[in-house]
Amino acid sequence: MTRFIALVSGKGGVGKTSLTLALGHALAKAGKRVLLLDANLETPNLGLHIGMMSSRKTLNHFMRKEVDLHEIVQEHKDYKFSFIPSSTSYIEFQKTNPQDLKKVFDHLHNTYDFVLVDSPSGVGNEVYHVLKNTDEAIVIVNPTVSSVMEGLKSSELAKSHGNVLSGVVLNMTSWLARHEMKEEEVENIIGSQIIANIRHDKKFKKALHNQAPVTHLSPSSRTAKEINKIKDHLLMNFDN
Repeated sequence: MTRFIALVSGKGGVGKTSLTLALGHALAKAGKRVLLLDANLETPNLGLHIGMMSSRKTLNHFMRKEVDLHEIVQEHKDYKFSFIPSSTSYIEFQKTNPQDLKKVFDHLHNTYDFVLVDSPSGVGNEVYHVLKNTDEAIVIVNPTVSSVMEGLKSSELAKSHGNVLSGVVLNMTSWLARHEMKEEEVENIIGSQIIANIRHDKKFKKALHNQAPVTHLSPSSRTAKEINKIKDHLLMNFDN
């Protein structure tokens, strides 16, 4: 049975795409069949994070019934996962209806162990159509009041569509933890446990520059270890 997990955030720029990529790599390394779906139709970045500037056939084309599913699924031999890119073209975005996202979810049932969905930020129409089709959500926040409060909206939207809240990832925290929200404060506001606390790390920036998962480029880093905590948390309840 495929687990559809949306990675969501109330604000952009919290590191959602980088985390989707690294978590997908960690799960694939653990021997799971993983597909990453770039459902951020407005500002897709997943392909860019692994060095793919554009693709001739994308999720947008599938949603408009112009191609079959197998034509848009791409395999990454080095990272052992599959992924579906969205088009970076503004024209393609204009021609695509978010309501048609359901089509790809219907076709992906029972094909992978995990489908990780890099979701749009916010609580608008696009993320609404993602969460209508996923089973679980992981909320990504930074340790600021505004990010956490927007993350609360994301968690409430996810739960309103029947998603289990798998946990909160607190990303880009400082080592001294001054002038930022503490873990217990974040947990109390969102009402869910923090499953990873990822510090500011130059290795994350290096991975982004090299267009590779940080778990691949720096597998022994503290950041990679925190991402593996998320992977272990998900695998605890994995039903083979």
